[in-house]
Amino acid sequence: MEVLLVGTFLKSWDNFVTMKKNKETQIYEYEIYLQKKIYYFKFIVNNKWLCSDLYQTKLDKNNNLNNYIDLT
Repeated sequence: MEVLLVGTFLKSWDNFVTMKKNKETQIYEYEIYLQKKIYYFKFIVNNKWLCSDLYQTKLDKNNNLNNYIDLT
């Protein structure tokens, strides 16, 4: 399975990072250091754009549903 992460912490929504599967926990991970602001993101799992149930969701200005994290 391929799991990619996209979001406002990257230059654009056309960019993505590949998440790595933790062999102990079997959870896909990617470590990134972020500034104190709000970030919107989504996961691409096997070419399908998805939100996670583990994070809050919100519609963006284009009516796309995204996960977000508020670090403010």
